[in-house]
Amino acid sequence: MPQFGTKAETLQRLAPMLSRSSVPASCAFEVERWRGHADALLGELRDRFSPGEVAVRSSSTLEDGAGASMAGAFDSVLGVPADDREALRAAVGRVIRSMGSEPGNQVLVQRMVAGVVMAGVVMTRDLHSGAPYYVVNYDDESGRTDTVTGGQSTNKTVYVLRGHVDRVRSPRLGAVLAAVAEIESVFGGIPLDIEFALDDAGQVATLQVRRMTALPGVATVSPNAIVGALESVRSDLTARFGASAPGLAGQRAMLGLMPDWNPAELLGLTPRPLAMGLFRELITRDSWRVARAQMGYRHPPDCDLMVDVLGHPYVDVRASFNSLLPASLGESTAQALVDAWIGRLGDNPHLHDKVEFEVAQTCTDFSDSAERLDREGDALDPTRRQWFRESLRRLTIDAIAGGSGGSLASALEILCTLERRQLERALPSAGLEASAGAAAQRARELISEARAQAAVPFAVCARHAFIGEALLRSAVRRGAIAAERLMAFHRSLQTVATAYHRALASVTAGDDETRFLARYGHLRPGTFEIGSPRYVDRWSQLREGGAIEAGEPAPPFALQGHETSAIEALLREAGLDAIDAPRLIEYARKAAVAREYGKFVLSRNVSDILEWLAVLGRAAGLERAEVAMLRLEAILEVGSTADSTGLRGEAEDAGRRHALAQALRFPPLIVDPDDVYVAPVFRCLPNLYGRGVVRGNVLAVRADDDWSASLRERIVCIESADPGFDWIFGAGVKALITQFGGANSHMAIRCMELGVPAAIGCGEQLYSRILDAGGVELNFDERVVRPRHAH
Repeated sequence: MPQFGTKAETLQRLAPMLSRSSVPASCAFEVERWRGHADALLGELRDRFSPGEVAVRSSSTLEDGAGASMAGAFDSVLGVPADDREALRAAVGRVIRSMGSEPGNQVLVQRMVAGVVMAGVVMTRDLHSGAPYYVVNYDDESGRTDTVTGGQSTNKTVYVLRGHVDRVRSPRLGAVLAAVAEIESVFGGIPLDIEFALDDAGQVATLQVRRMTALPGVATVSPNAIVGALESVRSDLTARFGASAPGLAGQRAMLGLMPDWNPAELLGLTPRPLAMGLFRELITRDSWRVARAQMGYRHPPDCDLMVDVLGHPYVDVRASFNSLLPASLGESTAQALVDAWIGRLGDNPHLHDKVEFEVAQTCTDFSDSAERLDREGDALDPTRRQWFRESLRRLTIDAIAGGSGGSLASALEILCTLERRQLERALPSAGLEASAGAAAQRARELISEARAQAAVPFAVCARHAFIGEALLRSAVRRGAIAAERLMAFHRSLQTVATAYHRALASVTAGDDETRFLARYGHLRPGTFEIGSPRYVDRWSQLREGGAIEAGEPAPPFALQGHETSAIEALLREAGLDAIDAPRLIEYARKAAVAREYGKFVLSRNVSDILEWLAVLGRAAGLERAEVAMLRLEAILEVGSTADSTGLRGEAEDAGRRHALAQALRFPPLIVDPDDVYVAPVFRCLPNLYGRGVVRGNVLAVRADDDWSASLRERIVCIESADPGFDWIFGAGVKALITQFGGANSHMAIRCMELGVPAAIGCGEQLYSRILDAGGVELNFDERVVRPRHAH
């Protein structure tokens, strides 16, 4: 096995051992030699590499060590003409200055790889868990070799489980991984970080090899456990994907993290069992489809919207699309549309968090004929196409006019009635004690109340909000109203968040806190997580953060004359002429406000349920962390049997499964059972809200952080768009970035309403790169997010 040295020494020792790749021709020299013989070295470089271009790289003694890689710490200069002495001199000087004066530092000059079609970096372990994945970060668009190592935004990521490279469908990626496997064998299988380039002839060039130094000391899960678990889940998915789904239209199954109810947004990628179980009980077991059926949509059979894939909460996309069809459609039309929508999403996976705006047609809007045809597919004959459009038109008119059983007004009435009852009862105190039976009974009562009187009406409000937003966005696309005016409409909304911030500003300015905590004290970051403290439990921290700024209210929004005329022309064109433009704006406003209110009312019951489950846990001798690892059914059974025997063991087993789930890498969309072995991470298109350019260092905020820390003028990063993080908006943040969250998510609405610049739903890849860099540029004019190194 060759010994690691500097970058240049390692490549020189490795080159003769490779057959699956090659090391580009190179020349390395020590800095001391350059200082005494620069002109002679420039002549040697010209003679060796001219004509052509070279890359001038650092080869420092501080780089690529066993304890630290210093990756990206020093400069590299690419594309230097080998016959241009002054350009070479300047490039070498720049690299030397970046390295400092360590003895033995070298400069590495490599011939540039021509005709690059793919370049990037492969790590032979998952950097976070040590799991046996090949992690390939690559750029197959720019033709450059430095976009991945330079942290630019054109790169993509794919995880490939070791031993399953044969499942990779891309010949290019297969060639790269074959070269990586050979290099691994040379170095005895130790974890490696390999920089590569692939040319247009399919030849792999190895540009750099170093040890991975940032791995956890011990892999969190054994490779055998991962392989066994994935074999089991692949078998389950094969059965699911191969079987027909009685009562569901559509020939293809598909699972997604972000479509529809978007569990990743509220629960995270790997929620604990109790959080997933409570979300299932309140939302995905049946509330989602009951609400839509009330509004005139198709009511799928008794099926759960959420699928647990080894601790990862996926949405059954086929079931979701079925529930977004008008109930009046025949089977053949339903089949054709669901297949068309699943096909469109499969062909455009980057739309996985925007399916209700850009994949499925779920209401009549102002889309032009080309847009409608894209979403409907080509499987509908003219008669069925016309009936589908007519069914959507009637459904949309009923929604706006309030003519259906699932009207916005009736949903709001139910929610308001429930909140009045909520405010009449005190929040469960942190030290509340009760018998196991009494605690279980109270939790069941709150669950039943939440399902019927919060979850279903909230789901109705959410669907109305999507209809209103779809109409307004399509009006922007058709030029009836400017995008800036739509932003002004959103800023004018007076949601429950507006009331919260005004109340908090008053309290931190000295007003009595009793009424504030009675209404808002139940909120918690991680709405479904029993281990996340409530606002009332962290009140001292929140107050220590200083006075909260309420901000100036946005002016009311009213259509201008030309906007009214343009929108009413679109309404007539769409067959919605029974509705005028002011009525449409008022509907969209009420629906958006109602959606946020419904979520707020539901969150009170969820919070109280969790507190009573904590009381139940204490009665059984269990800590909150143990209760979080139990199934909802298991902890509720304690109240009826008064027997907690075995629950601690179940929690420990669940903890091991949770660690396994965190080590696994699945794609945002699962379209084939083999996707559990080869997981591409889609390059998400963030939902951007703001103007101009915002730059600065970032600060990651988590549910268990100290809230008294100042966030003023900081660009705050949070994983999910959970409403429990609303407290950050009163802290004077400069901008917000989230990993999860769709175009109509909670945080998207909040940021538009409050005028906070934001990038919502950046996806795993870009979000991780922003945190690693420590800084970011949000360029709203160019619609791009660029990680940048903190300073």
